[in-house]
Amino acid sequence: MSDKSENEEHSPASEERDWPFWAKSQRIIKRGGLIDPGYLGESDRRGCGWVREHFRSAKRAHSQGDFGDRIQDLSLFFINSDAVNAVALALEERQGIGIHIGAVRKLWFLYQEALNSDTFLEGSFLQPLPPNPDRSSESATFFRLWEEEADHGWCEDRLDMFWDLFLRSLDFLVYHEIAHHTRGHIDLVLTRMGMSEIDELFSMSASDGISGELFRHLEFDADHHAIDMMLTAYDQEFPLEEWAEDHARAECFLLSLSLIGVFQALDHEDREVEAHYRTTHPAPVHRAMRLTGAVSRTIGRFAGWSDVERIEHHDNAWVAGAELAERSGRGRDRWMGTGTRRMAQDLFVEEEARFIAFSQALDRINEKDSDEDK
Repeated sequence: MSDKSENEEHSPASEERDWPFWAKSQRIIKRGGLIDPGYLGESDRRGCGWVREHFRSAKRAHSQGDFGDRIQDLSLFFINSDAVNAVALALEERQGIGIHIGAVRKLWFLYQEALNSDTFLEGSFLQPLPPNPDRSSESATFFRLWEEEADHGWCEDRLDMFWDLFLRSLDFLVYHEIAHHTRGHIDLVLTRMGMSEIDELFSMSASDGISGELFRHLEFDADHHAIDMMLTAYDQEFPLEEWAEDHARAECFLLSLSLIGVFQALDHEDREVEAHYRTTHPAPVHRAMRLTGAVSRTIGRFAGWSDVERIEHHDNAWVAGAELAERSGRGRDRWMGTGTRRMAQDLFVEEEARFIAFSQALDRINEKDSDEDK
């Protein structure tokens, strides 16, 4: 592929070519309708701009991979809804991912509110926050963190922490939806249930005639392979085997904490874990448990960590995640607090074992499909 054709493939025009089609789709209209971020305020335009950059970067990183053919025609669009949601779907020979504006806003405010407090990651920054009588205000307002002269009072390393967590969370959100396509999930639910979309808020019960277990496994699978693709892209830029010890620790902490943030955002209703397993999505805390474990094991393998070291680095991210949860006041005995009663760890062990068996079976299906395409 020439440089010119590759640039065209990942250009804004390429992303937007199917917008008129998706804008007319009743599936999208029912969700709130497609929105061009150019008509939104500056904060939303910038948030969507970072989503688009992650989308382009992901397509570049994996265009020559085993599943490059599954992402080359993907389009990205935005949905005018405050829901913390995203969707992967296919319709009439078109494939796309839709990001709800509410998901971008929620993640921004999650980290902005936490880092606008001296109690979150206390002792990690060179300068304390200046006194601000409005800091406890409950009204959500975007700080203009992208402007060097903005009057937010944050020191440079506090700003760096915000961008690290927020942008990693967006990266995972995009990769998760891409993974639904690269792993053949849409084809699978179309074949088994006549559906051709998967989203983060789909929560019908088994009594509705929907295979809840299948959808839960697909969510775990998309999570796992989103992280796999993210780390593969990292490895292309800076091989993991060359990471120094301090860099490996920092990457494990930041990536794990950003994942915990995503799933806390999805867990905003604070439902009991067991309630999730009566529907179509695994409990967000279980998704976070599985993924942060996978991150620490993968990075730890390259860094040469012992089990004790790996667990310590993994647990450090969860301590910070508890501080993050304290800001919302939800998730006691699950995301934060003195106990873990509401994490339902026994149920997690059972569900994980079933998921691993499913994932291995899906691997074989995808390998067979890949061989047949050659």
